[in-house]
Amino acid sequence: MADDLLNDTKTYPGMAHWFDPVLLLQLLNNVVVSSIFGQYADRRLVIAALDTVPPEEHSKRAEDFRSRLKTDQHGGVWIDWVADLGDGFDSTYAVASLLASKDLKIGETLLPRGQALIMGGDEVYPKATREAYANQLRQTSSTIARI
Repeated sequence: MADDLLNDTKTYPGMAHWFDPVLLLQLLNNVVVSSIFGQYADRRLVIAALDTVPPEEHSKRAEDFRSRLKTDQHGGVWIDWVADLGDGFDSTYAVASLLASKDLKIGETLLPRGQALIMGGDEVYPKATREAYANQLRQTSSTIARI
């Protein structure tokens, strides 16, 4: 079953063809447009402006999150952070399978999975669209859960 899922090239994206002239032109267009307009449209500022709750609500949200984090026997809190999920199914699967692991052994050290996952950087590229996020993240996660 796992081989059938992993070889489904219609469902899962292939690696990006970085030297494809069409892709390079599309990316160049994105760079030009974002250079012209992007400096005035920081998405974080827009999100903050739309979240009109009072400061006390922000504090409550942070406390709610903190209250869900439990310390280990040494008083530490484990948080996972990932910045790049790769540019095709193979690399995305490799990173996602590590994130899904209950623990990770590095040398003789066994590291537990974090209680929270923070995603930064490039999760989907070369062109981030809603469909690309659905393919890269949701379908990869459901495939890992089935294997």
